[in-house]
Amino acid sequence: MIIGAKISMYITNMGYEVIGLLAKGEEALVHIRSNRPDIILLDIRLKGELDGIETAQEMQLEYDIPVIYITANSDDVHFNRAKSTRPQAFISKPVKRLDLHRAIELTLARLEHEQKEILRGSRRPVQKRRQRRTPRRTVQRDVAATTACRTPACG
Repeated sequence: MIIGAKISMYITNMGYEVIGLLAKGEEALVHIRSNRPDIILLDIRLKGELDGIETAQEMQLEYDIPVIYITANSDDVHFNRAKSTRPQAFISKPVKRLDLHRAIELTLARLEHEQKEILRGSRRPVQKRRQRRTPRRTVQRDVAATTACRTPACG
């Protein structure tokens, strides 16, 4: 939880609201349902029955919330498994503040662009199966735990 607390501090100092820090994937899924973060930062190794990749797969059955993986497991097996969930970024530990900031900002920029395309009636297909909402600069983070945070400026 020390790493989670440190990353939560980074996120808060960047101007985002952390809305959860959870140790288990199962807890993260319950938290996501009631708090709906804009972004989820997820460690691949979590306590409990579900690892971070399985947690992302379960979450994606209901919601279209972008995932950024933060992990010490950067080997090809874990990376390829994680890749199947279409993450926005894959950050190796130890986490550098600048890498985290850039990953979050790029993810939020993509979300804002998608929303503009939807509002303009873009011809690009939009997935309707999962729920998407306007980003509020929120991030749910799972770093050896799960954290969620909201961003104050977007919505």
